[in-house]
Amino acid sequence: MNYYDAMIVGSGFSGLGTALILAKKGLSSLILEREDHPGGLLKGICRGEHRLKPLLEMVEKNLRIDLITGAKLRSIGGFHPRFNIQWVKDGRALTADAGHIVIASGLNLYFPEHLHPAGPGPGIITLPELEHHVCTTDWSEFKDKRLLMICGYNEPNSAYGIQLTLDRSIALAKAGASVFLAMPDVLFNDPEVVDMYRAARNAGVLIIRSPEAPVLSGQHPDLSFEAIDPSIVEDHHAAIIHGSIDIVVFEPEYRPRTLENIFWSPLKPSTNNQGFYQPDNPTLTPVLSERKGVYFVGAVTGFKSLESCRQEAALASAEISIKHPENPTHAEVDENKCVACLTCVRICPHRAIHIDGTARVAREACDGCGICAAECPAKAITMVKEGESFERSDLVESPEHIPNWMVLFCCDGSTGPTWDSMKPNPVLKRWHMNAIRVA
Repeated sequence: MNYYDAMIVGSGFSGLGTALILAKKGLSSLILEREDHPGGLLKGICRGEHRLKPLLEMVEKNLRIDLITGAKLRSIGGFHPRFNIQWVKDGRALTADAGHIVIASGLNLYFPEHLHPAGPGPGIITLPELEHHVCTTDWSEFKDKRLLMICGYNEPNSAYGIQLTLDRSIALAKAGASVFLAMPDVLFNDPEVVDMYRAARNAGVLIIRSPEAPVLSGQHPDLSFEAIDPSIVEDHHAAIIHGSIDIVVFEPEYRPRTLENIFWSPLKPSTNNQGFYQPDNPTLTPVLSERKGVYFVGAVTGFKSLESCRQEAALASAEISIKHPENPTHAEVDENKCVACLTCVRICPHRAIHIDGTARVAREACDGCGICAAECPAKAITMVKEGESFERSDLVESPEHIPNWMVLFCCDGSTGPTWDSMKPNPVLKRWHMNAIRVA
């Protein structure tokens, strides 16, 4: 069976970039792409093909990277440092092991039907469709056209989506188009968005700060809109704005592309209330999940710029190279010493410990930081290197040499405790093994 230092789900900008950075560090990668052609969202943005082609050429020449397209991922099991991945390619079931999992599966773009139930049509498009059109022509085609750009009304709200719409509005205005831009009165924390907002006003874009999306009426070429802007009138009475337009451009709706029913149940990463994968600490460590050895890179946590994706690819690669020791450690609890005081549960930064009679450590979440062992008042927790405990013994590392049934012989006095620790052993379940008690 092949072993890779990392398995990457998705061959977009983030997935390819992560694999190339890992290769520079001397680490191997397996990239699984469900589509027949790699590229992800790069295939749908202006000049994306120009960015994609050199990346693919570097990946194809790199001996440390295997890229498989048309792969239908079936399951991800095991835990760090040996995950087991199963997928189907051309009707054949294939499998490989990997030390780390990088989820770079991106997101899906949809027309925002909650803003315009009639859906797209003549003169009513989304921002990616505008990008495609510009790639085949140029901005000058929109000279003397009247356009309404609508952004910021989707959930979740994307700062980069607003920034991208502002940028395209500026380009249209400079090309001689009359541009209306409708957006909610949102607070900008990103200085780049603030600067672009000012640049849009200076370019002649009429910005409508409406709490609700404009209402469209008519059909192309006689489209019109109505919007409310409370910021125009000082006495807090909202101004109603009417306008006739040639083209309406909606910011697309972003929906998560998570791996449903793929992860082994205890390994499944958390998602936020919009369904996107949720990093363990979005501010400090935006690529780390709460599951040891599982990382998020790119738009899988929300729509973002290529520069943000590049930074996350570098950060995830650095984390993987740091956490790639030959003998990683994990915490183990001595049940005879544990008094279930909850100290370890409270202080574990990875939420890897819970109480079930005594403290239990989830191996798929334990990061081996040693905080619990240092703070345990009962001295019931020790840090163990992989391979020193039963679960990672040579026997378990070579499951093909183990029969389906393992017999446990115990002397009087130890049968109960030993049997209780053996029976729920997750590694036995992983290799479809059973333990039976001989009285």
